[in-house]
Amino acid sequence: MAVSKKQRLQIDERRLKVSELILKSHSQAEIARQLGVTQATVSNDIKKIREMWKDSTIRNFELCASMVLQRLDLIQREAWEAWERSKKPAQSAVILGEGVSQPTRKTLRNQNGDPRYFMIILRCEEARRALLALDAPKRTEPANFEGRPLTLSGLLDHIAKNPPPVPPVDEHPSNVMDVEAICRQIADMEPEQGRAEERSG
Repeated sequence: MAVSKKQRLQIDERRLKVSELILKSHSQAEIARQLGVTQATVSNDIKKIREMWKDSTIRNFELCASMVLQRLDLIQREAWEAWERSKKPAQSAVILGEGVSQPTRKTLRNQNGDPRYFMIILRCEEARRALLALDAPKRTEPANFEGRPLTLSGLLDHIAKNPPPVPPVDEHPSNVMDVEAICRQIADMEPEQGRAEERSG
């Protein structure tokens, strides 16, 4: 059955609300209750939303990366809205006397906006750029244990001042033949021919 423009708009609006509630970690049952729809409708919406998120990412990231990006978008949108609210003049009322009918004095105080929301926005941008690997990798210079730049001359100087320990030399390692001892054993052996003559005599 064809869907009218009005129905399509209603579905899109509902799915936008569903996506925001998913990002806020609401369960399907909670979403269905809040929006007044069945859980099956919410489940179908979530399936479509995930497909849309996967298709909308710049690269072919897995679903988890797509959800992180969408969550960052939501946080950033709310931070921008909070920033705009924080710039509105602050109102306060002072009651000049006692009782309900006493006159009051209203004061307005202009505000420059809360910079903490900008910090949230910047952190979202940093997280998004890191996830998408948009920045070139930072080149790090090798350093010594004190954090100073490590140079070849510095390394050679360090080795000269702190030579590595030399292992002791084993005079009789187990895996090397003692040639002199073998030669002595051969010299002490009697020839087979001499032994045979002794036995026959």
